[in-house]
Amino acid sequence: MSSGEVQRARAVLVVEDDLDVRVSLADAIEATARRVFVAVAGTEALRRLEGSDIPRPCLIFLDWKRPGTDGREFLERLSAREDAAQLAVIVLTDDSTLPSGGPIPGVAELALKMDFDFDALVGVLDKYA
Repeated sequence: MSSGEVQRARAVLVVEDDLDVRVSLADAIEATARRVFVAVAGTEALRRLEGSDIPRPCLIFLDWKRPGTDGREFLERLSAREDAAQLAVIVLTDDSTLPSGGPIPGVAELALKMDFDFDALVGVLDKYA
């Protein structure tokens, strides 16, 4: 794998409206030598993905409950993209119950914010980014 491929494979987008969570998660990801991009809202994240500054493949940490574009709407819009297969999504929630209906299409894993420590983060990053 070339250095360019390694760099592309280590991009992470954090979509989180809570400033403290967003900054903490971004700082922890940066400490693992990955490139981190952030967005406060789903619409901002989708706009950033349309640009060329976020390499593919990319891992996305998605806050499920946000004002505006919620997790389900974000995933619906994301799945319509040509590059959707290059984007792994980890849903972050502070609620142990997500909407019923079984697995959520387009989601690689679910993670509870309160249980997410650095070791768990590194495990997820090593698996997907």
